[in-house]
Order: sequence, then C-alpha cells, then structure tokens
Amino acid sequence: MIDSLAPEVHIKGMNVMDQNPVFLKPEFYQSRLEESDTLWTSDLSQGWTKATLPEDSSYVALNNILWDSVSSGFHLPIGLKLPYNQNSFNFTFVNQAAQGRDKIVYRYILEGEDEEWSDVSPKPASRIYYNLLPGDYSFRVATRGLMESGANPNH
Repeated sequence: MIDSLAPEVHIKGMNVMDQNPVFLKPEFYQSRLEESDTLWTSDLSQGWTKATLPEDSSYVALNNILWDSVSSGFHLPIGLKLPYNQNSFNFTFVNQAAQGRDKIVYRYILEGEDEEWSDVSPKPASRIYYNLLPGDYSFRVATRGLMESGANPNH
C-alpha cells in the first residue's frame, strides 16, 4: 500500500541573534506550579517557590522582544515584533515522516523579503535573515519525502 498523504512539515524553532530563545512567558510556568513546588538551579544551589520566582531575565525579556501568543506544540511566537537591534534570525523545521528520511527535502520563503522560494535542500533550517526593513513578514516552508508528493506550506 502506498501512502498518498502529503507529508507534514512543522516549524520547530527560531534563533534570534544566534540565541535559541524560549517564548513561554513566566505566567506559563507559574500557572503550572503548585504552592508546594520548588524550582532548583541545575547545581541545586538555589531554589524558588511559586511565590518567590525571580523577575523574568530571559533573552527575550532583556531584549524587548514582544509577541502576542505562542503556537501549540513547539511554542513559537505568534505576532512576533523584533526590535531593530535584534534583527537577525532564522528558522528550523522538521518533516517527521518515519520512512525515507534520507529523501526528505525542504524549501522556504519569507514573504515580504524573498522574491521566490529557496532552492530545494535537505537542510532543515532557513538562511539567516538580517537587517530587514520594518514591516510584516510571514515564513512558509514546504517539504517533500519518499513518495515525492509536496506538502502544503506551513507558516
């Protein structure tokens, strides 16, 4: 039996200024903690309870990176607004097909910047975009795998 479904592609990450930021706000973690829970540093030298969590010192907070919400699954930002001095980024993506992993290829486009889709490549990452003019952009990616049928672009 041949699988005739188009493969799915998911954008799984975004690097900003060569950092891999977490786009979950502190409220996300706070809402999941019980009063009796304690979060510890990796060396167990310091711990915090729900009531004593420190101010947000994440990369996104320190650099005034804003977004409206996050997607389910990979928790990527929706409605992202990057300050002018954080204007270097790229995306990573994945086709989770189990068969024919060596045949999976991708192509992508940043609408509002790129004039055409990228060349087909097995690399699951976009080029690095930098120095973009202020504006609205949408990233889309498509994949093809073992059965050679193209996926609907994901954005």
